[in-house]
Amino acid sequence: MLLKVMPLENQEPCTFKTLRTPNVAERSCVLYVPEKYFKDTTNTAAGTTLKDFMPGVDKADALNRGFGLYLLTETEEAPAGYQAFTFAKPKTAKQQRVPFKTRTYHEPHYWPDWMRAMYAIEDATVPYEIATATGSQYVDRVLDRVEIIDGGNYETSITVEEFFNAEPTPETEFSSITPQPTTVSWNYLGSSGSLSCLHPLVTIPEIMTGGTLVDGFGTPNARERQTGGDIFPATNMTGWDDHYFSDTEVPLNGGYYRVRKRAIPLYIPKPSYR
Repeated sequence: MLLKVMPLENQEPCTFKTLRTPNVAERSCVLYVPEKYFKDTTNTAAGTTLKDFMPGVDKADALNRGFGLYLLTETEEAPAGYQAFTFAKPKTAKQQRVPFKTRTYHEPHYWPDWMRAMYAIEDATVPYEIATATGSQYVDRVLDRVEIIDGGNYETSITVEEFFNAEPTPETEFSSITPQPTTVSWNYLGSSGSLSCLHPLVTIPEIMTGGTLVDGFGTPNARERQTGGDIFPATNMTGWDDHYFSDTEVPLNGGYYRVRKRAIPLYIPKPSYR
């Protein structure tokens, strides 16, 4: 039940209007307060409820329509002689994380090349010549094999979630990611190549087993960083995983409008082996 608030005697009332939000079932509101009621002690801190905002000022219209617990979010332009304050619907932390609208559609979406596996085999029938201190030496040739999914624009399920809240989303909760391919390159006993793709951790053994570190070459921490081979850390996504590729939020009509988009691959082509 709404509490009936009577206008204060001999006081000019505040004017009031509602604002549409992206959520058709929800409104924000704007309170226009006569400038003459402001003092240097007036509390205009964000998060103040409308009922507690400027005690003693006539806000009967807004209170009688159920906006008393709405939270102060921002100021906006107002007619001469007034100040305008916008209030938005309060929500619990759990409610803020529930989208008011979710929709799904299909469209082509770009996915990068994806290395699913890499290995090598030794072949003694085609020896590989390497130089040594005394001449040359023949060793088994190494042949690399890569299992890869060719990237491209493939049919994808896109899910869009929309949120509207009185408070901004904490920065740590934004979750979008863009797949970032990196280059894997190798040159090992007759096997050589280079690929830019998504991939798990890739390691290539060191072939210069008799070498020693050259002091004074490179960065000062070279000795502690010496790995004994090539190491290519896994990319930020190691395959075509479901992921949020867009997560944005903008201030709008007294609140914060967030749109989050998720990509789910509908088609993964058969791998090629190279």
